[in-house]
Amino acid sequence: MSEMAKQILRRDERFVEIQAWASPSVWTDQMLKTLHRGVERGKWYSLSDKLMRKNNIMEAWEKVCSNKGKHGVDMVSIERYESELEYNNAKLLEELQDGRYDPSAVRRVEIPKGDGRKTRPLGIPTVRDRVVKQL
Repeated sequence: MSEMAKQILRRDERFVEIQAWASPSVWTDQMLKTLHRGVERGKWYSLSDKLMRKNNIMEAWEKVCSNKGKHGVDMVSIERYESELEYNNAKLLEELQDGRYDPSAVRRVEIPKGDGRKTRPLGIPTVRDRVVKQL
């Protein structure tokens, strides 16, 4: 790691985290300066911050809705989720942003194989988990 990078990392304790995930050979002095300025000015966002926006949740919902499918373990169908769409998406977005989102268990069903004699297990996630997966 260059001397300049070491100085930048020492100046700000919050910035030291970068050492854990940034390979020194990848981060040039200019990249580290830019990153440091972004952190100082509060303009450093993670990818998840960009994903967790209302319009993205709606796009994810539209994909889930177009695929149809059955309910998960919570017994909430696509139609029922849609009946309170604004509330469900707002609650989901809040949980994602606060780090409180916890995926539900998957409903297990047996479906017939191609020959019709044997079955195989299939996991069906809840509608809200499918929305998150589409993000």
